[in-house]
Amino acid sequence: MQRVPLWLTGLIVVLAVAACGAGGGHPAPTASHAGPTGRGSAGQAAGVSPGWRVVQALPSEPGIGQPGGGSNEMVSVAAAGAGDVWAVGDLCPQQCATSDSTLVEHWAGAGWRTIPPPPGRGPLIPPTLISASSATNVWVFGDTVATTTRVARWNGSRWASFRFPRQLLTTAAAVFSRTDMWAFGEKFIPSTASSRPYVVRFTGRRWLPVLSPLVPQAASAVAPDDIWTVGTLTGPGQVWAAAHWNGSSWRTLRFPPLPPAVAARAEIGNAAIQAYSTRDAWVDIGLTTATDSYGIIVLHWNGQAWSKVPVPYQTQAAGAISGDGRGGIWMYAIGLPAPAGAGTYLYHYSHGRWSRQAAPALDGVATEMGVLSWRPGTNSGWAAASTGNRGALLRYFP
Repeated sequence: MQRVPLWLTGLIVVLAVAACGAGGGHPAPTASHAGPTGRGSAGQAAGVSPGWRVVQALPSEPGIGQPGGGSNEMVSVAAAGAGDVWAVGDLCPQQCATSDSTLVEHWAGAGWRTIPPPPGRGPLIPPTLISASSATNVWVFGDTVATTTRVARWNGSRWASFRFPRQLLTTAAAVFSRTDMWAFGEKFIPSTASSRPYVVRFTGRRWLPVLSPLVPQAASAVAPDDIWTVGTLTGPGQVWAAAHWNGSSWRTLRFPPLPPAVAARAEIGNAAIQAYSTRDAWVDIGLTTATDSYGIIVLHWNGQAWSKVPVPYQTQAAGAISGDGRGGIWMYAIGLPAPAGAGTYLYHYSHGRWSRQAAPALDGVATEMGVLSWRPGTNSGWAAASTGNRGALLRYFP
Protein backbone atom coordinates (compact mmCIF):
# COMPACT_ATOMS: atom_id res chain seq x y z
CA MET A 1 0.00 0.00 0.00
CA GLN A 2 1.44 3.35 -1.03
CA ARG A 3 1.14 5.92 1.74
CA VAL A 4 1.29 9.69 1.64
CA PRO A 5 3.73 11.35 4.10
CA LEU A 6 1.50 12.55 6.93
CA TRP A 7 2.74 16.13 7.01
CA LEU A 8 1.82 16.50 3.34
CA THR A 9 -1.69 15.05 3.70
CA GLY A 10 -4.21 17.42 2.18
CA LEU A 11 -1.48 19.66 0.74
CA ILE A 12 -0.36 17.73 -2.31
CA VAL A 13 -2.11 16.17 -5.26
CA VAL A 14 -2.66 12.45 -4.84
CA LEU A 15 -4.09 10.88 -7.95
CA ALA A 16 -3.91 7.17 -7.13
CA VAL A 17 -3.20 4.92 -4.17
CA ALA A 18 -2.17 1.29 -4.42
CA ALA A 19 -4.63 -1.41 -3.38
CA CYS A 20 -5.38 -2.21 0.24
CA GLY A 21 -8.13 -4.66 1.15
CA ALA A 22 -11.06 -4.55 3.51
CA GLY A 23 -12.19 -5.89 6.84
CA GLY A 24 -10.39 -7.29 9.85
CA GLY A 25 -10.63 -6.68 13.57
CA HIS A 26 -8.08 -4.60 15.48
CA PRO A 27 -7.22 -3.88 19.08
CA ALA A 28 -8.64 -0.70 20.53
CA PRO A 29 -6.31 2.32 20.69
CA THR A 30 -4.53 2.78 23.97
CA ALA A 31 -3.73 5.98 25.81
CA SER A 32 -0.09 6.96 25.76
CA HIS A 33 1.59 8.32 28.87
CA ALA A 34 4.82 9.16 27.11
CA GLY A 35 6.87 12.07 28.38
CA PRO A 36 7.94 13.40 31.75
CA THR A 37 4.48 14.48 32.90
CA GLY A 38 3.08 10.98 33.17
CA ARG A 39 -0.24 12.38 32.02
CA GLY A 40 -2.59 11.09 29.35
CA SER A 41 -5.56 12.71 27.62
CA ALA A 42 -7.32 13.51 30.89
CA GLY A 43 -5.28 16.58 31.76
CA GLN A 44 -2.08 18.37 32.61
CA ALA A 45 0.05 17.95 35.69
CA ALA A 46 0.29 21.05 37.85
CA GLY A 47 3.43 23.10 37.41
CA VAL A 48 4.42 21.57 34.07
CA SER A 49 5.50 24.04 31.39
CA PRO A 50 3.22 24.63 28.39
CA GLY A 51 3.77 22.58 25.26
CA TRP A 52 2.66 19.83 22.91
CA ARG A 53 2.51 16.27 24.25
CA VAL A 54 1.49 12.84 23.03
CA VAL A 55 -1.83 12.03 24.71
CA GLN A 56 -2.84 8.94 22.78
CA ALA A 57 -0.96 6.41 20.65
CA LEU A 58 -2.32 3.72 18.37
CA PRO A 59 -1.17 0.21 19.27
CA SER A 60 1.97 -1.27 17.79
CA GLU A 61 1.34 -3.99 15.25
CA PRO A 62 3.49 -7.13 14.83
CA GLY A 63 6.28 -6.44 12.39
CA ILE A 64 5.70 -2.69 12.44
CA GLY A 65 8.41 -0.96 10.46
CA GLN A 66 9.44 -4.21 8.76
CA PRO A 67 8.74 -5.30 5.17
CA GLY A 68 5.16 -6.58 5.11
CA GLY A 69 4.61 -5.36 8.66
CA GLY A 70 1.83 -3.22 10.06
CA SER A 71 1.55 0.54 9.99
CA ASN A 72 -1.07 2.43 12.01
CA GLU A 73 -1.68 6.13 11.33
CA MET A 74 -3.76 8.96 12.75
CA VAL A 75 -4.50 11.16 9.76
CA SER A 76 -6.92 13.92 10.78
CA VAL A 77 -8.37 15.61 13.85
CA ALA A 78 -11.16 18.17 14.28
CA ALA A 79 -11.91 20.14 17.44
CA ALA A 80 -15.55 21.21 17.37
CA GLY A 81 -15.59 22.56 20.93
CA ALA A 82 -13.99 22.48 24.35
CA GLY A 83 -15.21 18.95 25.01
CA ASP A 84 -15.88 17.75 21.49
CA VAL A 85 -12.89 16.48 19.49
CA TRP A 86 -12.94 13.97 16.62
CA ALA A 87 -10.15 11.96 15.02
CA VAL A 88 -9.83 9.54 12.13
CA GLY A 89 -7.02 7.07 11.49
CA ASP A 90 -6.00 4.04 9.49
CA LEU A 91 -5.30 0.68 11.12
CA CYS A 92 -3.09 -1.48 8.94
CA PRO A 93 -1.80 -4.59 10.74
CA GLN A 94 0.78 -7.05 9.47
CA GLN A 95 0.10 -7.95 5.82
CA CYS A 96 -2.49 -5.15 5.78
CA ALA A 97 -3.19 -5.59 2.08
CA THR A 98 -5.90 -7.97 3.26
CA SER A 99 -7.07 -6.37 6.52
CA ASP A 100 -6.98 -2.56 6.53
CA SER A 101 -9.69 -0.59 8.37
CA THR A 102 -10.73 2.95 9.28
CA LEU A 103 -10.69 4.19 12.88
CA VAL A 104 -13.01 6.99 14.08
CA GLU A 105 -12.78 8.29 17.66
CA HIS A 106 -14.57 10.91 19.77
CA TRP A 107 -13.24 12.73 22.84
CA ALA A 108 -15.92 14.31 25.06
CA GLY A 109 -13.63 15.74 27.72
CA ALA A 110 -12.58 12.68 29.71
CA GLY A 111 -11.51 9.94 27.32
CA TRP A 112 -11.67 8.60 23.78
CA ARG A 113 -14.55 6.47 22.51
CA THR A 114 -14.36 4.45 19.31
CA ILE A 115 -17.18 5.11 16.83
CA PRO A 116 -18.21 2.53 14.21
CA PRO A 117 -16.45 3.42 10.94
CA PRO A 118 -18.40 4.89 8.02
CA PRO A 119 -20.18 2.28 5.90
CA GLY A 120 -18.96 1.18 2.52
CA ARG A 121 -16.86 -1.44 0.83
CA GLY A 122 -13.17 -1.27 1.64
CA PRO A 123 -11.28 1.03 4.02
CA LEU A 124 -10.74 4.74 3.74
CA ILE A 125 -7.07 5.33 3.07
CA PRO A 126 -4.95 8.45 3.55
CA PRO A 127 -5.57 11.23 2.81
CA THR A 128 -8.78 11.22 4.88
CA LEU A 129 -10.41 14.29 6.44
CA ILE A 130 -12.70 14.68 9.42
CA SER A 131 -14.63 17.87 10.22
CA ALA A 132 -17.42 18.63 12.68
CA SER A 133 -19.61 21.37 14.09
CA SER A 134 -20.97 19.28 16.98
CA ALA A 135 -21.16 15.72 18.28
CA THR A 136 -24.22 15.16 16.06
CA ASN A 137 -22.80 16.66 12.86
CA VAL A 138 -19.53 14.98 11.95
CA TRP A 139 -18.26 14.50 8.39
CA VAL A 140 -15.61 12.15 7.05
CA PHE A 141 -14.15 12.39 3.54
CA GLY A 142 -11.84 9.69 2.27
CA ASP A 143 -10.50 7.91 -0.78
CA THR A 144 -10.79 4.19 -1.39
CA VAL A 145 -8.58 1.80 -3.30
CA ALA A 146 -11.01 2.11 -6.22
CA THR A 147 -10.23 5.87 -6.52
CA THR A 148 -13.75 6.59 -5.27
CA THR A 149 -14.40 9.33 -2.73
CA ARG A 150 -16.63 8.21 0.15
CA VAL A 151 -18.44 10.88 2.15
CA ALA A 152 -20.37 10.15 5.33
CA ARG A 153 -22.07 12.16 8.10
CA TRP A 154 -22.47 10.97 11.72
CA ASN A 155 -25.63 12.24 13.46
CA GLY A 156 -24.74 10.92 16.90
CA SER A 157 -26.09 7.42 16.37
CA ARG A 158 -25.56 6.38 12.75
CA TRP A 159 -23.85 7.28 9.47
CA ALA A 160 -25.47 8.61 6.30
CA SER A 161 -23.52 8.16 3.07
CA PHE A 162 -23.24 10.50 0.09
CA ARG A 163 -21.92 9.89 -3.40
CA PHE A 164 -19.11 12.03 -4.79
CA PRO A 165 -17.49 11.79 -8.24
CA ARG A 166 -14.65 9.40 -8.98
CA GLN A 167 -11.09 10.67 -9.42
CA LEU A 168 -11.74 13.34 -6.75
CA LEU A 169 -9.39 14.41 -3.98
CA THR A 170 -11.08 16.22 -1.10
CA THR A 171 -8.52 18.61 0.38
CA ALA A 172 -10.58 20.52 2.98
CA ALA A 173 -14.02 20.84 4.55
CA ALA A 174 -15.87 23.49 6.55
CA VAL A 175 -18.84 22.48 8.71
CA PHE A 176 -20.98 25.32 10.05
CA SER A 177 -24.23 23.49 10.80
CA ARG A 178 -26.38 20.58 9.64
CA THR A 179 -27.67 22.77 6.81
CA ASP A 180 -24.41 24.44 5.81
CA MET A 181 -21.33 22.40 4.99
CA TRP A 182 -18.62 23.02 2.38
CA ALA A 183 -16.23 20.59 0.71
CA PHE A 184 -13.18 21.63 -1.29
CA GLY A 185 -11.09 19.54 -3.62
CA GLU A 186 -9.84 18.83 -7.09
CA LYS A 187 -11.24 16.62 -9.81
CA PHE A 188 -8.65 14.82 -11.91
CA ILE A 189 -9.34 14.82 -15.64
CA PRO A 190 -7.61 11.77 -17.19
CA SER A 191 -7.95 12.99 -20.78
CA THR A 192 -5.84 16.08 -20.08
CA ALA A 193 -3.88 14.78 -17.06
CA SER A 194 -4.92 17.93 -15.21
CA SER A 195 -7.12 18.94 -12.30
CA ARG A 196 -10.03 21.33 -12.03
CA PRO A 197 -11.64 22.87 -8.94
CA TYR A 198 -14.33 20.96 -7.11
CA VAL A 199 -16.20 23.03 -4.51
CA VAL A 200 -19.67 22.10 -3.27
CA ARG A 201 -22.02 23.32 -0.54
CA PHE A 202 -24.50 21.07 1.29
CA THR A 203 -27.79 22.69 2.33
CA GLY A 204 -29.10 19.77 4.33
CA ARG A 205 -31.06 18.55 1.35
CA ARG A 206 -28.85 18.84 -1.70
CA TRP A 207 -25.35 19.64 -2.93
CA LEU A 208 -24.83 22.92 -4.77
CA PRO A 209 -21.72 23.47 -6.94
CA VAL A 210 -19.76 26.65 -6.27
CA LEU A 211 -17.47 28.04 -8.96
CA SER A 212 -13.92 28.55 -7.74
CA PRO A 213 -11.11 30.67 -9.26
CA LEU A 214 -8.48 28.22 -8.08
CA VAL A 215 -7.91 24.53 -7.41
CA PRO A 216 -8.09 24.51 -3.60
CA GLN A 217 -5.29 22.75 -1.74
CA ALA A 218 -6.38 23.96 1.72
CA ALA A 219 -9.10 26.11 3.30
CA SER A 220 -9.84 28.07 6.46
CA ALA A 221 -13.41 29.08 7.28
CA VAL A 222 -14.33 31.81 9.75
CA ALA A 223 -18.04 32.02 8.85
CA PRO A 224 -20.27 31.18 5.87
CA ASP A 225 -19.50 34.61 4.43
CA ASP A 226 -15.80 34.57 5.34
CA ILE A 227 -14.09 31.55 3.77
CA TRP A 228 -10.48 31.39 2.57
CA THR A 229 -8.82 28.90 0.22
CA VAL A 230 -5.31 28.55 -1.13
CA GLY A 231 -4.22 26.73 -4.27
CA THR A 232 -3.35 27.13 -7.94
CA LEU A 233 -5.28 29.36 -10.32
CA THR A 234 -7.20 27.68 -13.10
CA GLY A 235 -5.58 28.05 -16.49
CA PRO A 236 -2.04 27.51 -17.78
CA GLY A 237 0.89 27.32 -15.40
CA GLN A 238 1.07 26.69 -11.66
CA VAL A 239 0.25 30.15 -10.31
CA TRP A 240 -0.44 30.01 -6.57
CA ALA A 241 -2.86 32.39 -4.87
CA ALA A 242 -5.44 32.71 -2.13
CA ALA A 243 -9.15 33.33 -2.62
CA HIS A 244 -11.73 34.84 -0.27
CA TRP A 245 -15.49 34.11 -0.30
CA ASN A 246 -17.67 36.96 1.03
CA GLY A 247 -20.97 35.09 0.89
CA SER A 248 -21.72 35.73 -2.77
CA SER A 249 -18.46 35.85 -4.75
CA TRP A 250 -14.74 35.08 -4.65
CA ARG A 251 -11.90 37.59 -4.58
CA THR A 252 -8.55 36.31 -5.82
CA LEU A 253 -5.45 37.48 -3.93
CA ARG A 254 -2.22 36.67 -5.73
CA PHE A 255 0.94 36.23 -3.71
CA PRO A 256 3.93 38.55 -4.08
CA PRO A 257 6.53 37.22 -6.55
CA LEU A 258 9.35 35.17 -5.11
CA PRO A 259 12.66 37.02 -4.69
CA PRO A 260 14.74 36.59 -7.87
CA ALA A 261 17.44 34.60 -6.07
CA VAL A 262 14.81 32.19 -4.75
CA ALA A 263 12.78 32.00 -7.96
CA ALA A 264 15.92 31.03 -9.89
CA ARG A 265 16.13 27.72 -8.02
CA ALA A 266 12.78 27.00 -6.35
CA GLU A 267 9.01 27.24 -6.78
CA ILE A 268 5.93 26.91 -4.58
CA GLY A 269 5.21 23.27 -3.86
CA ASN A 270 2.40 23.47 -1.29
CA ALA A 271 0.62 25.93 0.96
CA ALA A 272 -1.70 26.01 3.97
CA ILE A 273 -3.88 28.82 5.27
CA GLN A 274 -5.26 30.07 8.60
CA ALA A 275 -7.74 32.95 8.67
CA TYR A 276 -9.17 34.97 11.53
CA SER A 277 -11.18 37.51 9.51
CA THR A 278 -11.33 39.29 6.17
CA ARG A 279 -8.42 41.43 7.38
CA ASP A 280 -6.33 38.79 9.08
CA ALA A 281 -5.12 35.68 7.26
CA TRP A 282 -1.89 33.70 7.31
CA VAL A 283 -0.36 31.52 4.59
CA ASP A 284 2.41 28.98 5.11
CA ILE A 285 4.18 28.29 1.79
CA GLY A 286 6.55 25.41 1.12
CA LEU A 287 9.18 25.88 -1.59
CA THR A 288 10.61 23.01 -3.61
CA THR A 289 13.34 22.41 -6.15
CA ALA A 290 13.33 19.79 -8.89
CA THR A 291 14.61 17.18 -6.44
CA ASP A 292 14.00 18.38 -2.88
CA SER A 293 12.29 20.81 -0.54
CA TYR A 294 13.89 24.23 -0.27
CA GLY A 295 12.40 26.28 2.56
CA ILE A 296 9.29 28.11 3.68
CA ILE A 297 7.71 31.55 3.38
CA VAL A 298 5.06 32.92 5.76
CA LEU A 299 2.72 35.65 4.47
CA HIS A 300 0.18 37.75 6.36
CA TRP A 301 -2.86 39.51 4.84
CA ASN A 302 -3.95 42.71 6.61
CA GLY A 303 -6.99 43.46 4.48
CA GLN A 304 -5.07 45.39 1.84
CA ALA A 305 -1.85 43.58 0.98
CA TRP A 306 0.37 40.57 1.72
CA SER A 307 3.47 41.07 3.83
CA LYS A 308 6.26 38.59 4.40
CA VAL A 309 6.85 37.55 8.01
CA PRO A 310 10.50 36.46 8.37
CA VAL A 311 11.03 33.12 10.08
CA PRO A 312 14.21 33.15 12.19
CA TYR A 313 14.83 29.43 11.75
CA GLN A 314 16.31 27.55 8.84
CA THR A 315 13.63 25.25 7.49
CA GLN A 316 13.27 22.67 4.75
CA ALA A 317 9.56 22.05 4.26
CA ALA A 318 6.21 23.46 5.37
CA GLY A 319 3.23 21.55 6.70
CA ALA A 320 0.03 22.23 8.62
CA ILE A 321 -0.97 25.57 10.17
CA SER A 322 -3.61 26.61 12.71
CA GLY A 323 -4.52 29.47 15.01
CA ASP A 324 -3.49 29.54 18.65
CA GLY A 325 -6.73 30.92 20.07
CA ARG A 326 -5.14 34.33 20.72
CA GLY A 327 -4.56 35.74 17.23
CA GLY A 328 -1.23 33.98 16.61
CA ILE A 329 -0.40 30.84 14.66
CA TRP A 330 1.08 27.39 15.13
CA MET A 331 2.90 25.89 12.17
CA TYR A 332 4.49 22.50 11.57
CA ALA A 333 7.67 22.30 9.50
CA ILE A 334 10.90 20.39 9.10
CA GLY A 335 13.79 22.46 10.41
CA LEU A 336 17.56 22.39 10.53
CA PRO A 337 18.77 22.59 14.14
CA ALA A 338 22.36 23.37 15.04
CA PRO A 339 24.86 21.98 14.53
CA ALA A 340 23.50 19.67 11.83
CA GLY A 341 20.66 17.34 10.91
CA ALA A 342 16.97 17.84 10.20
CA GLY A 343 14.29 17.77 12.86
CA THR A 344 10.52 18.19 13.03
CA TYR A 345 9.24 21.23 14.90
CA LEU A 346 6.11 23.10 15.88
CA TYR A 347 6.65 26.83 15.36
CA HIS A 348 4.66 29.49 17.20
CA TYR A 349 4.23 33.13 16.18
CA SER A 350 2.52 35.61 18.48
CA HIS A 351 2.75 39.41 18.80
CA GLY A 352 5.83 39.70 16.61
CA ARG A 353 7.82 36.88 18.21
CA TRP A 354 8.66 33.35 17.06
CA SER A 355 9.40 30.32 19.20
CA ARG A 356 9.58 26.62 18.45
CA GLN A 357 9.22 23.25 20.12
CA ALA A 358 10.69 19.99 18.90
CA ALA A 359 7.92 17.63 17.86
CA PRO A 360 7.12 15.18 20.66
CA ALA A 361 8.59 11.71 20.22
CA LEU A 362 6.84 8.37 20.29
CA ASP A 363 8.96 5.26 20.89
CA GLY A 364 12.02 7.50 20.53
CA VAL A 365 10.95 8.70 17.06
CA ALA A 366 9.89 12.30 16.39
CA THR A 367 6.28 12.63 15.22
CA GLU A 368 5.15 14.29 12.00
CA MET A 369 1.96 16.37 11.97
CA GLY A 370 -0.68 16.06 9.25
CA VAL A 371 -3.46 18.25 10.70
CA LEU A 372 -3.52 20.89 13.46
CA SER A 373 -6.88 21.87 14.95
CA TRP A 374 -7.48 24.48 17.64
CA ARG A 375 -10.45 24.10 19.96
CA PRO A 376 -12.85 27.07 19.56
CA GLY A 377 -12.94 29.38 22.54
CA THR A 378 -10.04 27.72 24.34
CA ASN A 379 -6.25 27.92 24.55
CA SER A 380 -5.69 24.24 23.75
CA GLY A 381 -5.13 22.56 20.41
CA TRP A 382 -4.83 19.09 18.89
CA ALA A 383 -2.72 17.49 16.19
CA ALA A 384 -2.92 14.26 14.22
CA ALA A 385 0.58 12.79 14.16
CA SER A 386 2.57 9.78 13.05
CA THR A 387 6.06 8.38 13.27
CA GLY A 388 5.60 6.88 9.82
CA ASN A 389 4.55 3.52 11.29
CA ARG A 390 2.57 4.37 14.41
CA GLY A 391 -0.09 7.04 14.77
CA ALA A 392 -0.74 9.36 17.68
CA LEU A 393 -2.73 12.36 18.83
CA LEU A 394 -0.98 15.38 20.31
CA ARG A 395 -2.47 18.03 22.54
CA TYR A 396 -1.20 21.48 23.46
CA PHE A 397 -1.38 22.22 27.17
CA PRO A 398 -1.23 25.93 28.10
